[in-house]
Amino acid sequence: MTVLDTQHAAWKRWYDNALPTRYAGLAAAAEQARRAASRNAALADAIARVLAVNDNRPTPYATPIPEHLRQHAHDAHQRITTQLDTNETEID
Repeated sequence: MTVLDTQHAAWKRWYDNALPTRYAGLAAAAEQARRAASRNAALADAIARVLAVNDNRPTPYATPIPEHLRQHAHDAHQRITTQLDTNETEID
């Protein structure tokens, strides 16, 4: 029984000493998720502004932008806003 109590005390000391590192890691992960959500929001806003400028041009380019490029921009905007919604849900 003494050996078991000694081993348990050693494990408890190790666990207690590891807690600050664990909590620091959890805090760092939460901060990284918050910053990623912020970057995604800024990128989604920039893409939306580019699309809005293109939609409101009084005289489009002499050679119009190929439709597949516009579709790629739209798809990128959808992916980013979907990831943003997912990240905000996870953080809450």
